[in-house]
Amino acid sequence: MSLEDPLLDEEDYQTFARALQWQEGFGLFFAVCTPIQAERLIARVEKDMPSQAFVSLVLEEPIDNLYAKVEAIVQDQPVDVLFIQGLEKSLVEYIKPGYGGRGNYYKEDSVPRILGHLNLQRERFRESFKNTRFVFLLPLFALRYFILRAPDFFDWRSGVFEFATEENLLKQEIAKILSKDFDNYQELTEAQRHQELLEIQALIAEPNQSEADRIELYHKHISLLGLSDMYEEGIISCDKVLQIKADDSFALETSVVFLQNLGRMEEALGRVDGALANNSEKGSFWLLRCVILLNLKRTVEAVESAEQLTKLRPQAAFSWWLHGFILAVSKDYKGALKSLDDAKKIAPKNASIWQLRGHILEDLERYPEALSSYNKAIALDGNDFNLFFRKSVVLLRLKHYKDVMVNCDQALQLKADDWRILSIRAEAACHLEKYAEAVDDYEKAIQKQANNYNIWHNKGTALVKLKRYEEALVCYDKALALSPENVKSWAARSRVLSELGRCEEAIDSFEKVVEQSDDKAQAWVDFIGYLTNKRYAYIYLTSEKETNFGVNISDYSKNEAVIVASQKAIAINPDLFDIYYALCFAKAAVGEFDFALKAINMAIKLKEKHKKLYLAKAMILVKLKFYEQALEVVDKSNHDTYYWLFKAGCFIQLRRYQEAVECYKSAMRLDKNNVDLYVQSAMAAIQLKDSKTAIVYLNQAIRLKPSCAQAWFLHGWLNATLGKPKKQVLADFAKATQFNPNKGEAALKNSRALFMVNYNDEAMLECRKALQAYDELIQTNATDASAFYNRACCYALLGEANAALTDLSQAISLNPAYAGQAAEHSDFASLTANADFQLLTHSDETNATVAKEKSPVKKQGLLAYQDNGVDLLTNYLPSMDLTLGALQTKTAANPFTLSASQNWR
Repeated sequence: MSLEDPLLDEEDYQTFARALQWQEGFGLFFAVCTPIQAERLIARVEKDMPSQAFVSLVLEEPIDNLYAKVEAIVQDQPVDVLFIQGLEKSLVEYIKPGYGGRGNYYKEDSVPRILGHLNLQRERFRESFKNTRFVFLLPLFALRYFILRAPDFFDWRSGVFEFATEENLLKQEIAKILSKDFDNYQELTEAQRHQELLEIQALIAEPNQSEADRIELYHKHISLLGLSDMYEEGIISCDKVLQIKADDSFALETSVVFLQNLGRMEEALGRVDGALANNSEKGSFWLLRCVILLNLKRTVEAVESAEQLTKLRPQAAFSWWLHGFILAVSKDYKGALKSLDDAKKIAPKNASIWQLRGHILEDLERYPEALSSYNKAIALDGNDFNLFFRKSVVLLRLKHYKDVMVNCDQALQLKADDWRILSIRAEAACHLEKYAEAVDDYEKAIQKQANNYNIWHNKGTALVKLKRYEEALVCYDKALALSPENVKSWAARSRVLSELGRCEEAIDSFEKVVEQSDDKAQAWVDFIGYLTNKRYAYIYLTSEKETNFGVNISDYSKNEAVIVASQKAIAINPDLFDIYYALCFAKAAVGEFDFALKAINMAIKLKEKHKKLYLAKAMILVKLKFYEQALEVVDKSNHDTYYWLFKAGCFIQLRRYQEAVECYKSAMRLDKNNVDLYVQSAMAAIQLKDSKTAIVYLNQAIRLKPSCAQAWFLHGWLNATLGKPKKQVLADFAKATQFNPNKGEAALKNSRALFMVNYNDEAMLECRKALQAYDELIQTNATDASAFYNRACCYALLGEANAALTDLSQAISLNPAYAGQAAEHSDFASLTANADFQLLTHSDETNATVAKEKSPVKKQGLLAYQDNGVDLLTNYLPSMDLTLGALQTKTAANPFTLSASQNWR
């Protein structure tokens, strides 16, 4: 060492200095040294050669063009010697430490731009800077790479000098490296890690160091390689350590981890087993063995290794946690929970133990217990997003939808754009009927996971609930683009198309479902159930299993598709009875009652023991006005409450009121607390002119349900006809209005009744109330035909003919069936001689429409149309002077309903 500078070897320095002095003009010198040595070298040369002009160029960032920087320096001042430091920063990106195990660690597939630049510009350097000597101060790895990738430029070198690192300096450099921990390395960028790797590699190559220091440097080197996912190179470094120290635990364990990361499980297992052969008491080796065996799906052996770990470390909670985890993977949930109980005794405040316990209980579908475990884990670690995620799943399973929403919001505070949580939140929102909110969440999820089939499908389902069918169709198409064979989306797409009235496309879409079905006829059956949105109603397929179809004809809004699907199913399997059942009601819904009767007869032929089919047939006979035959057929059905209601309806149609009353009594014996039964019985008693019995029934209805508007109305009307005090009558009507949500209907009914008993002033007042209610209704819905019709009734009762005719004309334009109804309605008695009224209600076009809507077609009965939501087909008191509502029982809906627009005068 030099006495003047102990960091520079005197002989090395003198050799370098002589070469620099003897060089005349342009020259390239390369000096391998540490940054500290570089500083000392520059200072020494400047001192020893005072007559020379020295300049130092320190490169702090990577560069592509050195010529321009040099040119900028020399044009302002003469430069005899230019020291250049930091060129290695432009090389680090291209150097891959550990390449191929050669030890010089370089890529061979690219040339750094700066070296390419130097290769191409060497003549230009020589011509432009004839009097300048360039000294490149570099670490060893950079010089080696320079030689490899810039040979043309390097060939013009004037000398290469290596300054050995002095022992104290070497110790300082090593200490600086060893002082950094794993956290420091994690904060580095990839380029910084590479440079650190290269510096460590250079230090490892230094001869003047202890074996212990070299091993520690290798450990740092290995850690950095692992952070950079350079597992092959890391294994090479581990092997170098093991060559120095065969029992080095860090190198052995890390090499095993790297082998696992590369998928070389058997090789990793071999290393661990070799290590255990030498030291079977090392717990970390057993831990690694557990992990490897799990990856190899050799769970029995993994359990054995975990048990060995618990014996070596019985007081370590992690040992029991791992044992429980492996048992859970093996589906030994009972054993897993026991191990976790042992872990809890050691570390009751360890969130990971509670989290795993929650997972196991979730797999066991013991959701309340799982929820409790997740709550305890969250109390211990409230910043773990995965805990909130799993808790959301469990809450969803428990159908705690409001809690799901709250928990998801907490999870989103930790991870605002997680598509899984957004999807769960959206699903909970759907269950809470917050469909718009669900759509928003699905849209956010799609922004992060646009290729997830389920998100698109579920968004479509939420849009269907909002009746945004066109948007839903787009979603189902997106879902099918991702999963073309998914029958769920094809089926949903079919339904949306049917909602859009695109029946042919709906059928074509469902063909995709049928193609993948083993039972193609049954697939069409399912489609019909899907279209009608009815499931498990009224009749049985086999013993306790019910059919997919209901009997409420008004539900079959997609009749064209239902009929086509039925025909396709019959073509495949003509003996599938529930198809005929569905076809029966689809045909009935479009007025083809003869066809409907044939279809239900075919269903009965195939399943004659199913009693509820006879009820369906009886209903079709009622539609055809064959009441006597309907009574005969319905006797073959179950004699339940619905049966007696049906019979009562038929008897009323036949004006056999006493028999109807007896049927109601039979129904009451089965369902004595059914309010509507008492109301209907009262109406039948009224037909028998038995007002006292009717009052008794109404009082019983009011006792059971004080808010029964229909009972109060009938009670008031009967009191009026019986001559009861006006105050009492008006009080009853006031109750009827109070409990009727349709204030317009209530007031209009009251008005008609009051006119009948000559309470004209009170009737006029009620009529004005009805008029106001219908004004408000029309303001919100200008296409409500019934609102215009009922307002026309109000105007007619008030004697305002022009206003009545205007509203009646609008009602008929919206629903032509109102023409025939108005012609026979007593509310319009004052207008019967009016020419405009006659024109509205008796024109040829109107009569043709009315005939289509109301007249029998070859014993098919009347086609259905709606008045105030009530099916006029099923009026079983057509000449009754009372307005009767639909009968709803606890067990089933009445097959008959009564018109809201009867003749009152």
